[in-house]
Amino acid sequence: MTWRAILLGTALVAALAGEPGVAQETPRDVVAATVRSQGHPCEQPKRLVADEQASSPDEPAWVLECAHARYWVKYRDGLAAEIRPLD
Repeated sequence: MTWRAILLGTALVAALAGEPGVAQETPRDVVAATVRSQGHPCEQPKRLVADEQASSPDEPAWVLECAHARYWVKYRDGLAAEIRPLD
């Protein structure tokens, strides 16, 4: 299963199983949590866009826009995500 499928599947399961008043986790939230877990600030994640050119089926790449920062994030199987600040 690809990382993109995992991220999108996580969001779909959360939406289908959601209960009133419970926040839904989106792919944007999952990538933002990854960025924060690796020591980068990401308050108010606003936008997540796939980087199709840098992605492969098992290694998706994304551009994440937060309130005061932008990051390029690439997931690699079994390794920590590669994160590069943009701007």
